[in-house]
Amino acid sequence: MSEISYSKILTISIPTFNRGILVRELLENITGQVSKHKLENKIEVQITNNASSDNTEPIIQSYSSKHNYIFYTKNETNIGLGPNVLKCMFLANGKYCLLLGDDDRLKPDSLPQLIAFLEENPDTGLLIDTANNKKDKVNKPTQLNLVQMLERYYYFMGNAGVFVVLSSYIKENYENRNFKGISFSWPQTQFMIMSSYKHPEKKIQLDNFNLVGESEHTNITLYNSYYLWKVAYYELVVDIENIRQGVSNEVVRAAKKYFSNHAIQNFYNILQCGVFIDDAETKVKTRKHILSHLTHFSFKEKILLNIIVMVLWLPDSLSKKFSNLFIYLTRGSKGLEKKNNFVKHEKKKMELIKSKKETIIRDFSYEGAAD
Repeated sequence: MSEISYSKILTISIPTFNRGILVRELLENITGQVSKHKLENKIEVQITNNASSDNTEPIIQSYSSKHNYIFYTKNETNIGLGPNVLKCMFLANGKYCLLLGDDDRLKPDSLPQLIAFLEENPDTGLLIDTANNKKDKVNKPTQLNLVQMLERYYYFMGNAGVFVVLSSYIKENYENRNFKGISFSWPQTQFMIMSSYKHPEKKIQLDNFNLVGESEHTNITLYNSYYLWKVAYYELVVDIENIRQGVSNEVVRAAKKYFSNHAIQNFYNILQCGVFIDDAETKVKTRKHILSHLTHFSFKEKILLNIIVMVLWLPDSLSKKFSNLFIYLTRGSKGLEKKNNFVKHEKKKMELIKSKKETIIRDFSYEGAAD
């Protein structure tokens, strides 16, 4: 990997679309920390506006005109979620890149801690913040190899606000311009895996940085079974298969093992939406897609996925009774309460969308995503 000269230690990359109000809050959040800790010479912000039609552009320009470390790019047309994420990270002038969604918020005084770590550990290739990972949080700085990391954090690693990566990892893959098999939803994950494999001399580090606080994501994204199945499960399994030629079989097996180990949780999540939230059309869409793509999964996963298909085929009255009983038997009354609260929250969001009032809540867009 050829050395690149960078003007900053860290780039905060923010891809956005029609979320002016959220972008303003995030930029206020970032600029406050940068000013407080005098980090102007160490941090830059790159924002790519994916052809927004709201007030996103003037809001960003009002901040970029006052802060010379904020850079703004506007796409003339909407190029899709994944391509906009990659473009925003590719533009980084910092040695490292932190991807933030416009709905993320940095915790107070988190940036100085991150900058100090990156300066003290210049051989870091990928850094994962496990603070918000309830099941696999580390209590002290930890170093893993790529296989170990994928077995424990494959889904987790590509989420905005969770990872910090060498900008050169993005650039060397992006400049390749070979996008065959590159994910619509998780291209950053694929790029990080390919470059981590290619550069074993660079360390994969884990720590409990607590960089990002409560996100607005759950309040502004409308969930359904198709989203949870296709984007949060199926695509990531296919994505690791699609970069097989650039990594070892052991790496592919490690990533797929992650989902096999988490199959029960995915089963719950997909069924919860499918039974209690989805309309008939979405249930059919989810069932058909699952049945068409079972070959990618382990025997245990195939059993669970076929159960999902069967339950989503049942009439609502039966599927709800069956699911409530199953949740009660496996997770008790607290499981039922948690499910009921989730369903109530999602239905409120659905009502807002149906009311046609102006809202930043939206369903996930599948345009350009893999079939």
